[in-house]
Amino acid sequence: MSNSLTPNPTGRGVRPGYLVAALVIASMMGLGGLTNGCHILQFYRQDTHPSPAADSRMTPDLAARVEMVHQARVQALNANARRMIPLAAANTILSLLLIAAASGALAGRARSHWLALQAVAANFAFTIVDYVLERPLRSILIDAASRPPPGFAPGPDTPPASMGWWFFRSVLAVQLVTLALIALALTRPRVLAWLDTQQPEQES
Repeated sequence: MSNSLTPNPTGRGVRPGYLVAALVIASMMGLGGLTNGCHILQFYRQDTHPSPAADSRMTPDLAARVEMVHQARVQALNANARRMIPLAAANTILSLLLIAAASGALAGRARSHWLALQAVAANFAFTIVDYVLERPLRSILIDAASRPPPGFAPGPDTPPASMGWWFFRSVLAVQLVTLALIALALTRPRVLAWLDTQQPEQES
């Protein structure tokens, strides 16, 4: 018989495995958001932005394409600094909150479960707002990636602009579905019942 169905002599119950998985995934998403937010904030603190095209192992056409996309990204970030800096700061703060709340819930701290649920909801809302407000930046990047570099003819490996838009939409969908599933895991009756068994110990 599964351990989750075996009575616990301490009366505390067994924490559902999917709750642990959901909190671990939430921490990983928070870490990704924190990395992205800090990376963008660091961009605005630097005077120079080395190009990844400096890698000598790239073929000339690939290096030219990478350089063109890199320059487009640099110009887009500089042109949208007033928008991107607040978004990056908010992403950093909300990601830290998600990591802290999920870690606290994993450690079984009192009331951390509900803080984790609020952090998931806040990140869900921010993901939508961020996607809407970053559209100008995505448009510039997609346009650069879907054109051949100057001096190079269009090749079969040049992705159409529609592929770029669908890529970003797919990433958005994955993020929202994942956050929704984490919220669902946090509000399952079995999880709530398990939390009830923790209250006497947490309050003592």
